[in-house]
Parts: sequence; C-alpha cells; structure tokens
Amino acid sequence: MPWHEWWPYDPVPVIPRTDPYLVWCESKKVYWWCACGRSQNQPWCDGSHKGTAFKPVAVIPKFNGPLILCGCKHGENRPRCNGTHLWVKAQRYTPQACAWLFTVMFCMGMTTTWLWHP
Repeated sequence: MPWHEWWPYDPVPVIPRTDPYLVWCESKKVYWWCACGRSQNQPWCDGSHKGTAFKPVAVIPKFNGPLILCGCKHGENRPRCNGTHLWVKAQRYTPQACAWLFTVMFCMGMTTTWLWHP
C-alpha cells in the first residue's frame, strides 16, 4: 500500500511519467525543476504549481552536460533520480511487476543450478 493511501494529508504530486528525464544543462545556470508534476514543460517549472503545496526546486549544475532528473516526483534525492521510479512502476503495474520478477528469479535459479550442480 503506497504511503499516500494511509496518510492522505500529505500532498501527492502528479506523475507525468515514471521514467527519468535526461536533459542537457549548462554549468552555473539556474533551472527550476517542477515538483508538482503539473507543468507542461516537464521537467522544468512553468508556474502551474500555483495553488498547490508544491514549490519548484532550483537546479544549478556544476558542469556542462547531461543530468538525469526525477520524472516520478517521489524520489528522496529530488530533483536527481535515485531509482524510485522502479517502485512507482511496480506500484502502478503490480501484475506485470510480479510476472517480471518471477521470470528474472526463475532464470537466475536455473542458471545458478546449472552452473553449480555437480
């Protein structure tokens, strides 16, 4: 059961997509990452959070280059992606996640049995 179902008092962001965003950023330039998920210019804020409990998060890259930013809006290391989107996907698509996990574990079991059995 996800946290927002047993603690409904915290605001829940809209999830525009569960995969992270790969964006190219310039060093020392200020970008504003959308924390509410309502922006039409994801992952950047366009002011759509007005009237919600969310505020955009400043992103100031140290170097020019790509950044991987959270798309699911639930990561602990926001705005950077930390892999939480995998749990969000598993929550949204539980049967598919169970089937995928069973398949992976079955294949690992067969492989290790084949490798280590005398």
